[in-house]
Amino acid sequence: MDSPPLQSATDEHIVPSSQTPPYDWRVVCGVVCLMLSVIVARAVLFGGEFVDEADNLAAGAFIAKGAVLYRDIFSHHFPFPYYWVGVALKFFGKSIFTARLSLVAFQVLSFVWVIRLTRAYLLVGAVSLLWSLMGHLSGAHLAVFPSFLAVPLSAVLLLMGFSLKRNALSREEAVAIGVFSGVSLLISPYSVYPLGVAYIFLLTQKQSRRRILWSVLPPLAVIAPFALYLLLTGAWKPFVEQAITFNLTVYAKYSGYARPLSILSRIQFYATRLLDIANPIWRVADPLRRLVIRGVADENQRWLFTGFLQRASVIAVTAALLLQRRVRLAIFVYLYAAALLAIGGLFHSLPFHLMGAIAMLGVLGHPTASWSFAWKNRLLDGGWLVVYGLVATLTIWLVVRGSFFIVDNRDRLTYEATFGDYEALSRHLLADVTCGEEAYISYYPGDPYINFFTGAKPVA
Repeated sequence: MDSPPLQSATDEHIVPSSQTPPYDWRVVCGVVCLMLSVIVARAVLFGGEFVDEADNLAAGAFIAKGAVLYRDIFSHHFPFPYYWVGVALKFFGKSIFTARLSLVAFQVLSFVWVIRLTRAYLLVGAVSLLWSLMGHLSGAHLAVFPSFLAVPLSAVLLLMGFSLKRNALSREEAVAIGVFSGVSLLISPYSVYPLGVAYIFLLTQKQSRRRILWSVLPPLAVIAPFALYLLLTGAWKPFVEQAITFNLTVYAKYSGYARPLSILSRIQFYATRLLDIANPIWRVADPLRRLVIRGVADENQRWLFTGFLQRASVIAVTAALLLQRRVRLAIFVYLYAAALLAIGGLFHSLPFHLMGAIAMLGVLGHPTASWSFAWKNRLLDGGWLVVYGLVATLTIWLVVRGSFFIVDNRDRLTYEATFGDYEALSRHLLADVTCGEEAYISYYPGDPYINFFTGAKPVA
């Protein structure tokens, strides 16, 4: 008799079905994980700073006062983070706390919607907690566009995973995929590459082709109002000049990530090189290596317990899905990862880091004892035992280091330690330089935090 099929990391032993009673332990654990993720996020909320975040905060503060992005404020980034922060500052007060907590709220609300559609309480709750424990090592707690982008692109990944597993797409899932796609595009136009992978695989589902329209209309519904807003406020032409033309003609000269064709070649590179896992920069194996606390810490990703672990976990999940004969889902996961890496670089890789966290939990959701004997091939059993042990060991140590990093650096993760000098300098500028008069300050765009704290407009 044939062995039973290999269970997926998102089957019932991980994800409760819609009939699961609300008191199921997985529901309770998932909700607890989600709540703990907020507590951990609060603990690192004031750690580090970065100029891109300062740009979002300064522009968001001016938007809260009625300024129009692109028309009144120059930016070559897309608008969603600016306006999300601007709305938060307007209604909840102008502060670093408000801006960064609004990112936490964005993450939690997005994950709650995914949980509502998938019933994946434990999986998604654990993803949120793991991301809070490891994301701060690469600046995921900062209000920068890659931190925002990681959330909707991961939501699309999770919803597509469930959909491909069932070979069916509900109307609610299609709408959610569409909304998250529209938000992703308003955060970064380069999200079109991983989203393109997702929509290609949506078309492969025969049972859901009639509902594809439900995943196409929401992005238009999300983007169209903003386009109309730009037209009505006279900001459409500046938007095209700054966020599109500038990126293609100026920014592209010193950043390969701004050249559309180069991203396609990078997708091919990562897809054919096993996500570049053989690169020696990921194999720094010192478990006690010094972790830096800067706002954006690319060094923390050049480590066996981060860069290598994330790639190895995605490859392991892909291999497991292939062994289950879930070929479409396996190819989707792998190509989606390649596309996320292709649009990344330094902290721009945050969407892939979050996918890596999902993959790590995907592996850990397959304890060998739960299904190893379902395979007749004991060689595969032994191989998975090695993979599981490796991923579990590296993940546990990453969580330990991430947790102790917070404890050991608690004095440096305070508002005063990070922004005290900015507060003092801003008071000096307002009292002794501008003498309380309205003025322009030329720190911008070199250090927009000054514009945020003083409220002074940038020179350019």
